[in-house]
Amino acid sequence: MPRLLTERMDTPAAARTAPWPAAPRRANCQTAPATAGPGAEGAGRFAGRGAAQVINEFPDLDLAVRALVAAGPSWPAVQHAGQDRFAEAMREALSPLYAEGLGVRIVSEFGWVIGTVPSA
Repeated sequence: MPRLLTERMDTPAAARTAPWPAAPRRANCQTAPATAGPGAEGAGRFAGRGAAQVINEFPDLDLAVRALVAAGPSWPAVQHAGQDRFAEAMREALSPLYAEGLGVRIVSEFGWVIGTVPSA
């Protein structure tokens, strides 16, 4: 039975405990639609919002590219552009996220909006 490793054993301990570089915030992040904000007519009442982060870590750029090209959401792009072209575009996009000795770390932030609906 394979062992589940929570850290790369071939990386020096100092590198495993070093902080990851902060991911840049993107100006084009999705925001809640206007219908979910305060004052939206007929949409209920705004009660709050929140966010959660999901972190994916890969030991190197090659593995990150292979994993993300094989992921289900990539299928339409692979079919449209071809696997080699899509993989090269993915490599280019992921390169800034690579840290020597640490690998690739992708932090995805998912937001949500909570609303209440008046009783009928």
